[in-house]
Amino acid sequence: MADYLNELKKYHPQWEFEFVEGDWSNLLLLLREKKIDLLCSARYSAARVGAYDEAAQKGGYCYSAKPIGQLQGLLYTNEANSDLYYNDYKKLATTTIGFLKGSLNIELFEQFMQTYYEPDYTIADKNTNSKYIKLYENETAMTTALEAGEIEALATENLSYHDDLRIIAKYGCVPFYFMSYYESDLMPEIDSALSAIKADNYYFKTELYQKYYATSAMHQSPLFTREEADYLKSNPQITVGFLPDRFPLSHLDRKTGELTGVNEDIAELIFEFCGISLQMTPLDFWEKTADALASGKCALVAGVIYENFDGNSDVVVSNPFMTSNLVVASKRGMAYDQTGKHTIAINKSFEFLQKYIAEKYPNFQILITDSVEASVQAVLDGKADVIMQNAYVLNYLLQNPRYDSLQIIPTEFLTEHSAIVGLNHDTNQLLISAVNKAIVALPQEKIDQIINANTIAQPYVANTSDFIYKYHACLHGMKVGVSSD
Repeated sequence: MADYLNELKKYHPQWEFEFVEGDWSNLLLLLREKKIDLLCSARYSAARVGAYDEAAQKGGYCYSAKPIGQLQGLLYTNEANSDLYYNDYKKLATTTIGFLKGSLNIELFEQFMQTYYEPDYTIADKNTNSKYIKLYENETAMTTALEAGEIEALATENLSYHDDLRIIAKYGCVPFYFMSYYESDLMPEIDSALSAIKADNYYFKTELYQKYYATSAMHQSPLFTREEADYLKSNPQITVGFLPDRFPLSHLDRKTGELTGVNEDIAELIFEFCGISLQMTPLDFWEKTADALASGKCALVAGVIYENFDGNSDVVVSNPFMTSNLVVASKRGMAYDQTGKHTIAINKSFEFLQKYIAEKYPNFQILITDSVEASVQAVLDGKADVIMQNAYVLNYLLQNPRYDSLQIIPTEFLTEHSAIVGLNHDTNQLLISAVNKAIVALPQEKIDQIINANTIAQPYVANTSDFIYKYHACLHGMKVGVSSD
């Protein structure tokens, strides 16, 4: 919150802040007595609004015109607790949970259970300890109680940072505001600054949240249900297919038989989050994904284009785990025009792009080739005007001196969303559901590291054949003397 206040200060540089710590009830009293000027993270509830309105009539409180964020209730348990899983409503009804005294979390949790578990679920007395509800003065005391085994879970909110606990429920989502005493001269200035922040940097709140909470358990731990966790435990290994010919995204080394690339590394991380080992298998060159799945060669295929399978009832497809761009390359100096008549070279296995071009650009003629390299060669030979392919794939290929006469055209053609797909049956639906939760938990910085390790850190290395090709004019007719000494 200090960063938020400092951002406000940019618009009112005369402000100076002094921070006062205390529990909520004491801070409210200090605010009402005008011993402090501002409270952060004030939430509304039906009960509180009435209380605040009454206080306002007696010289009480006022709020910022716009919320400064959203607060969501969270239930945490210890990582080692193997008896509690995400949204296990029946189990939560008999779980001992710690709450902060006077917190809206109790009311929000009650509403959550009434919606998803039992309409008649009630917490009879929200102000005293009971069999399953324990109240604490502060979060430190509540966390200590969890560690000591006095409670099985603790209720807090998304702005409380925990990286060593596991989330078992999310509930409620309410706005929170800046709050001051009634008729404070400060609030109009805060409102004007909040409007200015939104106008100057629309993503300020998102960036601030990512700065402080990207590594919290809320974002780093997959939220598996009991059914998902049981399935993963009973299926410790899975066979996943990969395309053999899209370096650096996915590549089969024909000498060693090893699969490497961005897709392989990210998939390994996803299934590591799921707690199962990954058995990689290459699809045959030109083998269709649907055929590989139907034959039983693999349970899933990773690195497919999401849009190619979305809406297909025969398969179940994950959320995208990576986004990249499809770009256009041509000979240098060519005048590319999306409304013109061009011949587009596309490799045979890139079915999605073939269908997309046919539907969206009927003015283009498609030339099907056996591989990405063959598509590039078709442009060199004048059989095609351009090649369309993933930016990572083309950036690598065009480092080859054989392709010096080609260029990537500075136009954004299409976004590619990489995903994981399997046949549509009950177990795969459960597996893909778990995979999606692992994808959500993937740290973006880790994905970036994987991409960089397979692209920037692995530039094309020219071989002797490339050298001869590039300098063939200089070498042509050269006589080389060899001494026997």
